[in-house]
Amino acid sequence: RVEDEHGREYALKVCSDPSHHDRIDDEAATLEALPRHPRIVELHRALTLKDRKCLLLGIAGRETLQQRIAKLGPASLDEANRYGDDLLLALEHLEEHQVLHRDIKPAHLGAGSVNKGKAHRLLFDFSLARVPLAETRVGTAVYRDPYLRTEGRTGWDYHADRWSAAITLHEMLAGTRPSFTGGSALEPEAKIAIAAERFDPSVRDELRGFFERCFARDVSARFGS
Repeated sequence: RVEDEHGREYALKVCSDPSHHDRIDDEAATLEALPRHPRIVELHRALTLKDRKCLLLGIAGRETLQQRIAKLGPASLDEANRYGDDLLLALEHLEEHQVLHRDIKPAHLGAGSVNKGKAHRLLFDFSLARVPLAETRVGTAVYRDPYLRTEGRTGWDYHADRWSAAITLHEMLAGTRPSFTGGSALEPEAKIAIAAERFDPSVRDELRGFFERCFARDVSARFGS
């Protein structure tokens, strides 16, 4: 967190090692080309300090969704409705402009802009957005679509970003990620276990149906957008 001469606050992202400068360049290029959206972190400029490439970004918040869940547990229905909208609106904007995030998770959603006293979530960290699509093992494994390498899929796609978003929504609502029963995800008898017992009873059945469709093995059975 840094301030300019006028007292305006920013986040300064500094490359930890010069060997990763290409990731900083890729993130800057992605955000520069992406039209501004209120639920996606804003890039102010790229710069170099002491031979390290940096990004001057808008403040995405003082805590991430991951930190909020760890501290307070699952979100209330009001928060879940608001935060879910925030994430899906950001994802919709990315799809409209043909951008893949590649690492959607609670740790990359900050509590940013405040509207009438209520915090909203901002999606940040686009450092993997320009990694070749054939590289399907990037990102964070527990949020990655396990069916990326199955027949008919040639690399990272929008279905994979939606899978990561759905895992994030499940964790926000239940305080935990869904798990697989019957072996690893790719085994024929494996099934994903949705923690529906942790959902609010008033929306439990609807949420169970929603997540069952989100986590279908066959992408044609998932939501199309």
